[in-house]
This record gives sequence, C-alpha cells and structure tokens, in this order.
Amino acid sequence: MKLKTISLILLLGLLLSACTSQTPTSTQIPEGVYTVVAQTLTALYTPVTATATPLPATETPTPTPTFDITPSLSTGLTPTSPASAATTSGQQCYDAVFANDVTVPDGTIMSPGQIFTKTWAIKNTGSCDWDEIFALKFYSGDKMDGHRTVVSNVVKAGKTTSFSITMSAPTTPGTYIGYWRMVNNANINFGERVSVKIIVQ
Repeated sequence: MKLKTISLILLLGLLLSACTSQTPTSTQIPEGVYTVVAQTLTALYTPVTATATPLPATETPTPTPTFDITPSLSTGLTPTSPASAATTSGQQCYDAVFANDVTVPDGTIMSPGQIFTKTWAIKNTGSCDWDEIFALKFYSGDKMDGHRTVVSNVVKAGKTTSFSITMSAPTTPGTYIGYWRMVNNANINFGERVSVKIIVQ
C-alpha cells in the first residue's frame, strides 16, 4: 500500500512540474488527469468487503433405532404347554403358598407304623392356572412312604385347592418331619414348602 502511495505522489509531482513550464492556469491540467487520480485514490482507499464463504451444510444425523431386548425368564415349559403363560404385571407365573393343614396338624402323635393321610390346602398365588401336569412332590426331610399327587382339577390363579397324600409313620419312636412342594411339568419346584410333622410313640 505504501509503495503505491509513493508512486502516485511522484506521478503527481511530475505532472505538476511539467505544467509549471507553462503559465499555470486551472485550465492547463487535462481533466482526464483528475479523473485518473480520483479513480486511483478510490481504488486504493476503498475498503475491501470480506465475502463470507458459506460453510457446507451439515447433515442431520439419522437416529439409530434402538431395540428393547429384555431376556425372558425360562419356566422350563414346552411352547405348546397350556400352562406356559407369560408373567404378567411383575407377578410370577407359578407360585404357591400354604393355606392351612386340613388333616394331621403338626405335632400329631402316631403309633409306630401307623397309616395316615395328610391333607394340605394350598393357594395358587401365581398368574397361571394349574392343571393335571402340576403336582405336589416330596422335597426334603422324612418321606414316610408318601408319593406325589397331581392336580385333579384345573386350579385358577388366586384359587385354593387341597392335596392329600397317604403316608406311614416310622416304626422307631421319635419326631419326624417331611417337606413337600409344588412342581410343574418340567419337574421344577415353585412356591412355598408345606410340611407334615408327627411324633411316633
């Protein structure tokens, strides 16, 4: 910029010195000189307006679809089983609780080898019905010759049913206790244990 200004001043000086060799009048300097000088000064001192370069348009990221993959609980049932209903409202499909002793309450005194029938009332507290594929089966303790018994009629969720098992008191005096529990068609235990407790004298 400074070099251009100096060159312009020198050019003007040469023009003026050329004009002073004649009688200086305002009409002796050609009008074209003023025009050229004005255009040059305008070009030199006109600020250059920066042109903003538009940024490339950014692409809106395509949202990645998400999938709710929730592992299901295995109930051990075959897909065609009528008792393979899914868990609802956080409630277990298969659950059971002891309701009461119908016969032979705990602590009943027996004679050695006495045959008796123990009956429990058990409530279906799960969300699925029970049918003939469900049973009450020996779990632990003293079995006393008892055998599993199956559900005789369909037991709806929330209903109570009874299970009766014939047993034999041991021949040796003492206190005996056995635990029994519900199983499904895959022989998987569920629900509370129920017990039988006798005293042999």
